[in-house]
Amino acid sequence: MVSQVEGQSGNRGSIKLFEGVSKRLVSFEMLQETYDELMRLAKERGWSEQDALLTAFAIGLDELRNRQYQETGEEGKANQQRDLERLHANYSVLKFRTFHLEQDNSALDLKLAGYRAENEAMKATIMRLKRELAEEEARSQSIEAPRSGEELYVTDRPAAAESTSRHCRLESRCPVGRRLKRT
Repeated sequence: MVSQVEGQSGNRGSIKLFEGVSKRLVSFEMLQETYDELMRLAKERGWSEQDALLTAFAIGLDELRNRQYQETGEEGKANQQRDLERLHANYSVLKFRTFHLEQDNSALDLKLAGYRAENEAMKATIMRLKRELAEEEARSQSIEAPRSGEELYVTDRPAAAESTSRHCRLESRCPVGRRLKRT
């Protein structure tokens, strides 16, 4: 049989439900027929292999405790009652924490759905802006480039730009537009 401590939990996050708890890896041999019977029972209940092994181990441990209590008489019954009350209290705490964790999980699922929708909307906006940029670049390539030594004027008013002659758009002080320097 092999036994090894895997790690401690307790200072991760704000939930202190498992504070000071550690895991131990235990490896041991058992008869194949015992294992097969356990896996058959686990399959009927929808348990994983690990859950089945842990449950069988926990039930066996409880049986050992019950036998110990039976051997000690009244004191054993009092200890058994205290243990039962402690287990019930722990179960209540676990149930309460699980309820809150499920609520937190639901809230996180909603937030995640919102972030995904926002992400898709942003991707669509980026694609639209890329298309518009490509169209503008194509349109700017088709505009007649100024001749050597000329300056190009651009206006924000399309009607004014169309009504202005090429001469006015290339002059150094065009009243209609603003000057762009060619680089």
